[in-house]
Order: sequence, then structure tokens, then C-alpha cells
Amino acid sequence: MTHPGDPSSDQSNLPQGTEFAARTLAEDEFHLVPCFQAGPSATSGRPGSPGKLIVPALEALKDTGALLIVATGYSKTEELRESYPQDNIIIEDFVDFDYVLDHTDLFICNGGYGSILLSLSKGVPVLAAGIREGKNDINAHVDYFGVGIDLRTESPRPADIQRGAERILREPQWKQNAARLRDELGRYDPNELIDAYLTGGPTRALGGNYEFI
Repeated sequence: MTHPGDPSSDQSNLPQGTEFAARTLAEDEFHLVPCFQAGPSATSGRPGSPGKLIVPALEALKDTGALLIVATGYSKTEELRESYPQDNIIIEDFVDFDYVLDHTDLFICNGGYGSILLSLSKGVPVLAAGIREGKNDINAHVDYFGVGIDLRTESPRPADIQRGAERILREPQWKQNAARLRDELGRYDPNELIDAYLTGGPTRALGGNYEFI
């Protein structure tokens, strides 16, 4: 099991038998978007509803001069490009976030599990806006551990996104906390942990000798 919070924190309230395996994401051997240079903000919205997060995020940050990289999930991509033709805005059907997040200062998303885990595994703080399908719980953990800000809404206003983005980019603790969690996740070997848990054998995934019972 993976978790967007700190794997080493107190998890005493969880069901017996719950173990944390940290980042279980595929490592790509190629990148579909190799052309992006360093930029401070990447945005991912729910497919089919760019007006809920992508549009207010663009309205909030379009005039900042920051490079904004947007993934639409193949929803109204051309319409968004026509509405936001600025040179600092890149809008694509698909973005290889595994590559882009290595060059990103802020990730804006609705709090999907995979998105949050990937962003934090790269040490990138999160500005999250989502309350459905369990996203409220995920985003609450993001906020609690200080690795990002939970806007606590499904449809944020541009002003809220702007304030949140400015805080994360201005105040160093967000990046520091995300980097600490990145390093913590990097200490785990998820495949070894999962194998040890299933077989009841020992693991040295954290530099020690742990045995699951």
C-alpha cells in the first residue's frame, strides 16, 4: 500500500496488516515530451471539465511570466489554445509528467492519487483542488504534512489559486517539506517491501532487516 503522507509517521489508526510500500510507479524508458525547459508550474485537470481547474489556474497565472504546462487529457485542447495563446503557456493533450516534474516548481491538480504521489516523489509541492472520489482525504494529507495547500473545493476561483501559488513559491517550507518526503520515499524499495510482505520474509529496503509477520 502506498500513501501520500509520510510513510514513517504514526499510522496506529489504520487497519491491522496495513504496510507501506512507498512509490509504486512505473519508470519509463522514454519520454513523449522531451522539449520542455524548466518552468515553475504544471497543471493537470479532470478530463472533460477543464473549466473546473485548468481555466481558473490559467486565469490566475497567465500574466505572471511563468512557464505554464497544461495537460488536458484530450478535452477541448484546441479551444484552450485559442483562448490562451500566450507564449508562456503550453497546452497539450498529454504531458509526460514524469519528465516535466523534474523541472517544475509547483504542481496544480485536483488531488488524484497517482498525480500527488508522482509530484511528491519528485519533491514538487502541490496546490490541490478536489473533494470527490476520495480526493478530499488525499488533499487533507497534503495539507497536513505541509507539502502543499489544499484549497478544499472542487471549483477554485482564480484568486484562490493565485494566492496559493504565491504562498508556495514564496515560502520555502513547502519545497523543503516536499524534498524531505521525496528523500523519504526514495529510501523505500517498494518491490522488495511488497515481496517481503506477501512471503513473510525479511527485507532490507530501508537499510535495516525488517520481517513482516
